[in-house]
Amino acid sequence: MKDKKTIFENNRVEKFARALIRSGHDQAAASFSLMVRQKVVCGEPLLRLLPNQAGVLAIKERTGPLTIITTDIIGELKGKSYFLLNAEECNQIYNLCTGGDRNKPTGLAGDEVLKELDNILSAAVITRFSNCLKITIYGDVPRIWTGENKDFQTMIRNDLSENLASDTVIVADVKFTLKGCKNFRPRLIWKLAEPFYSLIQQQAIKEYQNY
Repeated sequence: MKDKKTIFENNRVEKFARALIRSGHDQAAASFSLMVRQKVVCGEPLLRLLPNQAGVLAIKERTGPLTIITTDIIGELKGKSYFLLNAEECNQIYNLCTGGDRNKPTGLAGDEVLKELDNILSAAVITRFSNCLKITIYGDVPRIWTGENKDFQTMIRNDLSENLASDTVIVADVKFTLKGCKNFRPRLIWKLAEPFYSLIQQQAIKEYQNY
């Protein structure tokens, strides 16, 4: 049996989960492109199946102060998204969204730009989950934080763990890139608690039953 701590137990389930999450990310990238008026592409998501209490992510390459916008999934299932950007990426988004206006938004105005972008990205993926898995879920109001990498490592590890310590979580990590900007690689991370995995497993069985 494959090690559940690192990879999916079933190749078909992993394939189905990857396709489901990737389709949401592709839609998110298309909406992202419209907002910043440039082509944005998303990479292949890194998927891991983990015990909830072990859900720490390797984001150590992100150095310096970071901005993170979080969105809670509410409704029939629980989960959370994390949109991570450094200061340079925030400034690039501000410039692109304001057409290069030197009076780019700062403070609360700048936060609203990032929250709106996060809302667009998370909604695309949550809608895909909802439709495919036939569940009723929504994204809550985004919240914005600033801090150091270690603070977010702790946040992500502890989120959803209070009442769900024994559950399995799917961790999905994708990087977005802006064409022509090597330093623009914000990350969208999902932490999806059970029964997300069970529902994806059921749908994968239906999808591949004729193969």
